[in-house]
Amino acid sequence: MNVPGELRPPGGWGHAGVVAIRKARVLGWTPFQGCAAGDDLIFTGGVEGVKKNGEPKWARPYSQVVVSNAELIAQQELYEREHDRCRVCYGTGNSWSGWSITNGNRYELCRRCSGTGRPIRSDAAVARANEK
Repeated sequence: MNVPGELRPPGGWGHAGVVAIRKARVLGWTPFQGCAAGDDLIFTGGVEGVKKNGEPKWARPYSQVVVSNAELIAQQELYEREHDRCRVCYGTGNSWSGWSITNGNRYELCRRCSGTGRPIRSDAAVARANEK
């Protein structure tokens, strides 16, 4: 791993969650459920509050936000440009590969960046950077 630290998007929903929160346009809105619908993702959420026992509770009415595949890809590319980290492993060099009851989470070398933690630059992106 060549990139110090990890810059994972907040909320635990990854890049798609960042898009969903931005599209909801409600202060404090967070998703609590996500599902796939073809190539799109549908997030259900609301403004998060806290119950007496400390568990999160979302105030009604709940709202749904659709995140298209194109919006997700655009967010991933923006993340790579802003943070100079791989969009899959967030700069760690390792990506999640599965879970088992005996061993818990399993990680493997990130296939996108080959474990470097750096984003892969396309020929077009390199040409644009050289023009500046």
